[in-house]
Amino acid sequence: FSFSGLKTAVLYAARGVPGPEQLQKTPADRVADLAAGFQEAAVEVLVAKCRFAVRQLGYRRLCVGGGVAANQLFRDELQRMAKRERIEVRIAPLDLCTDNAAMAAIAWDLLASGRIADLNADVLPGLVRHSDRDRHKTPLKP
Repeated sequence: FSFSGLKTAVLYAARGVPGPEQLQKTPADRVADLAAGFQEAAVEVLVAKCRFAVRQLGYRRLCVGGGVAANQLFRDELQRMAKRERIEVRIAPLDLCTDNAAMAAIAWDLLASGRIADLNADVLPGLVRHSDRDRHKTPLKP
């Protein structure tokens, strides 16, 4: 789901013109209110889409993961929705709810440096550990 329109609306609401310098001039309580409003709006949309999906498809179980699943309000609202809909909801543990932005950045760095893996490449656990930074070169083709 994309929330780019909502993010733009929040920036405009913060100071009328998007940009970090304007946002820094915004009182902290207004920024907090806008952030809470954004969170509530995003969670409401996500929960509604999950509810729609399980109803449309007739599923009785919903599994949720990814970075957004780390949000406590989202987790709580999903549980409330599941209770109302009489479905089972499984949410990944917090330590497994990560955003894939770091993974995408690493993949881009590898691609940009010409190190491309074929379909037989092995998994690379701990790839982002600084002490193991060069460990990932072995299974990749130059």
